[in-house]
Amino acid sequence: MGEQSVTEYDSEDFGSISVTERDCPLCGRRNDEGAPNRYSHTFWKIRDCRNCGFVYIDKAPVYETLTSTMAWERTTKVEEVRRTEIRPLSYKFSKLTRARMHYFPRLKMPDLVDAHAQPGRVVDLGCGDGRQMDGLADRFIPYGIEISETLAQSADLHFQNRDGRAI
Repeated sequence: MGEQSVTEYDSEDFGSISVTERDCPLCGRRNDEGAPNRYSHTFWKIRDCRNCGFVYIDKAPVYETLTSTMAWERTTKVEEVRRTEIRPLSYKFSKLTRARMHYFPRLKMPDLVDAHAQPGRVVDLGCGDGRQMDGLADRFIPYGIEISETLAQSADLHFQNRDGRAI
């Protein structure tokens, strides 16, 4: 695979972040020439590999940073501030129209699982605190994967009541 190096970056929002600078994780090609993908953020450059077509972030926080410094509980608040600053009117309008979710509710996770899954273990990737699986039929056992240590612990306790687990 391609080279990887770890660099410390100082972030106004998160303090010091250990970041792995990497080549394409699929084929190892270096893709730092040319413009990054149009969905890139100031710091996080999204690259389209010119060799295999894989789309990836060329700088990624090391795993330990993801579980603490970059956990959802922190990043979601920073992202709200960023969106308010870069598109104040449309973001405010979006927040105001969230009432539409009460009039046109989405199907809940247990309903989707019930309609589409076979009885047994069900894995929720990015399970948060696990409460999204509340109401799951008894024939399903909830499992979860969550990057935030705090939320994963909450989900694990929640899922253990149903003989499931979260990590």
